[in-house]
Amino acid sequence: LLTQLSPLDRFCLVGFSSCATRFHNFKKIHECNALGSCINKLAATGGTSIRAGLEAALSTLEGRQSKNPVSSLLLLTDGQDNSLESAYQQLETLAKRLPEGCSAHSFGYGSNHDAKVLGRFAELTAGTFTYVEDDDAIAPAFGNCLGGLLSVVAQNIVIDFVMSNGTKTEKVLSHYRSQISSSSTQVFLPDLFEEEKRDILLSIDLPMVTASDEKMLIMQAILGYKDPLVPTGSDVNNLQKTDWIEFMIMRPEKTSELLPNKNLILQRKRLKVVESLARASDEAGQNRFKKAIENLDEAIRDLLDIPAGGSIINIEKPQEPLIASLLTQLQNCKSRVASKESWNLGGMAYVQNQQSEQMQQRCLSVSSLYSTKSQSKTKSKSVEWSDSQLRPPRTLNKG
Repeated sequence: LLTQLSPLDRFCLVGFSSCATRFHNFKKIHECNALGSCINKLAATGGTSIRAGLEAALSTLEGRQSKNPVSSLLLLTDGQDNSLESAYQQLETLAKRLPEGCSAHSFGYGSNHDAKVLGRFAELTAGTFTYVEDDDAIAPAFGNCLGGLLSVVAQNIVIDFVMSNGTKTEKVLSHYRSQISSSSTQVFLPDLFEEEKRDILLSIDLPMVTASDEKMLIMQAILGYKDPLVPTGSDVNNLQKTDWIEFMIMRPEKTSELLPNKNLILQRKRLKVVESLARASDEAGQNRFKKAIENLDEAIRDLLDIPAGGSIINIEKPQEPLIASLLTQLQNCKSRVASKESWNLGGMAYVQNQQSEQMQQRCLSVSSLYSTKSQSKTKSKSVEWSDSQLRPPRTLNKG
């Protein structure tokens, strides 16, 4: 991680077990001469208090004298939270302390970490949760995250939808924080990396009309965001805005056969898979493993438009990349919810990781449809560096 940061990037290390230790305050990378020795001092000393670790990290972030344009809290743990004050019960309070403009990314290492706590913290902070299954997954996981942080192009993103001609928003189907009023809807998005895109789905109610209309305006939208490359103070709140976009539909007297929008169908299927993974996770969490597998089987049929009860054996790989990716994830999750043993040995974390990836349309695994060039490049460098540390020293023959 550190080898890919620039001299002006700053780093702070907090270790925690039953209590937390801050090894040093934020320092620029070129000032962290003894950082390697600090990292080597990290060792399991008994107990896991995620709350203590988060409180120490958040206090450090709150006390910063200077701030970089992009900042993030990375939480890595391999144990179950067993502090007297459960971290899960304190998460809402802790999440509210995360400074504005600072993202949060959680990493659960191995099969015994507290996926419930890490997943909930990611949800409350609009951050991410990544399951690090074994040693080989460490470098790709942090490479993905760092590659994203090094390519942030927009922060504090807000999309404003203003309704027209009696149109109303019934529900925001995408899993982002939102506010709905009678005449407008706001959707709030976390940081966006270069090359990333987001599909926002709304369920709207159209008014009845008494006459046909070839071009009826139903709403307008504008996107506001903070550009991390624009110095703070150069503009009011450093807020950039796009032009307004108009959404028009035809209201003809008679409807004709029209082909449905392909991307809309794909995104609805993606959200259905997210919901199916959540239901399967709930079932497995209550030891109803057969029900969890049935849920995923039905999700596969729905994804591939196979009638209820139809065979899903020897399915051909779909040509559409998103459908193929969703199918693979559903099939892989089946083995993770098959038994209490598989569920407790990383199954819960794996399913949660897959759900989070599709929910946020962000690369959170070793191989992902959502991987950007920056993430792929940084991930490759991380893996190369990690491999070089594991190789035995070369010996030269003299003579």
